[in-house]
Amino acid sequence: MGASDWEYVVPYQSDMAEALTSLRRRVFDEGSYLNPSKLGLRAPATVDELVQEPYWEFMGTSGTHSILDVLDVVPADDDEQGYGTIRPLTDREYRELLGNSQPTPDDFRRVSGSAQLHEYIDAGRNTGRAAVLWTDGSPSEIAFWGYSGD
Repeated sequence: MGASDWEYVVPYQSDMAEALTSLRRRVFDEGSYLNPSKLGLRAPATVDELVQEPYWEFMGTSGTHSILDVLDVVPADDDEQGYGTIRPLTDREYRELLGNSQPTPDDFRRVSGSAQLHEYIDAGRNTGRAAVLWTDGSPSEIAFWGYSGD
C-alpha cells in the first residue's frame, strides 16, 4: 500500500500535546483513517483502543495512514525523535520553511502539500512535525503534518 502523508490544521491550544489528543479523537470519530476492520480485525471502539494488544501488529505494520499513528509530542530540540511522535519546528526551521518565527496560516498554506514541507519530516515513518500559526500577533492555529502507514 505504501505510506501516506497527511496534514491537519486545528485551533490553537497552549498545550500542543492536548491539541494532538483532541485531533486524534476527532479523526477517529470522523472515521478518516484506515480502519483495522478493513484488514480483518474487529473495529476499535475508541482511539485509545488502537494502542492495545489486539492492534499492536496492525499499528506496527500497516497503521491507519493518519494522525492516529502518532501518540506524543516531543520537544523541538529532540535530535532523536522516536517512532509515533510529533516534533514542533525549531526557531531556525520556522524561518527556513515558513519565512519567520511567527508564521501566519497563509505562510503555511503556501507550503502545504509540498515536497518542501515534507522534507522536514526527518525521523521516518509514523512521525510528524508541528508549527504554531499566528494571526494578528497571537497564536491562532497549529499545523500538524507527517506520514505513516505502509
